[in-house]
Amino acid sequence: MTASEVIETIKTLPANEQAEVAEYLRTLPDPVGDEISPEIEKLAEETFDQYDGLFKKLAQ
Repeated sequence: MTASEVIETIKTLPANEQAEVAEYLRTLPDPVGDEISPEIEKLAEETFDQYDGLFKKLAQ
């Protein structure tokens, strides 16, 4: 089920059940979207090192 499908399903709930869902969602921790796995960070560093000259030309 996609996020859009979940949202559409929630919209079909009675108001009191929608309120319960909303209250539950407020109890969840905030997502952390700026964390990068060490593997991805290493891959990015290697890519930037490998194509350093190209990135510099593109930045001009």
